[in-house]
Amino acid sequence: YWRIAYNVANSEGGEKMSLAQNLVKIRESRNISQAEFARRTQLSAAYICQIENGRRENLSLNTLMAFCKVLECTLDELLDRKNEQKGGT
Repeated sequence: YWRIAYNVANSEGGEKMSLAQNLVKIRESRNISQAEFARRTQLSAAYICQIENGRRENLSLNTLMAFCKVLECTLDELLDRKNEQKGGT
């Protein structure tokens, strides 16, 4: 499994926004409850809660892609990487 640690730049001012904060922001903008999100991703509500509270930080790529599918967003959007240069490492 690929594991991704994250601390992503906030596009509004360059300050750091965690995946947890961005996940909550996107999920709530889609009007999806935490319980419904857990059901749709086939993960436990407790696990989703831990992620959103920053207690789980190294998520598998499969988990992140499940989030993207449910939230109908790209991985770059989920990781708030839209302002980073493409083609870098």
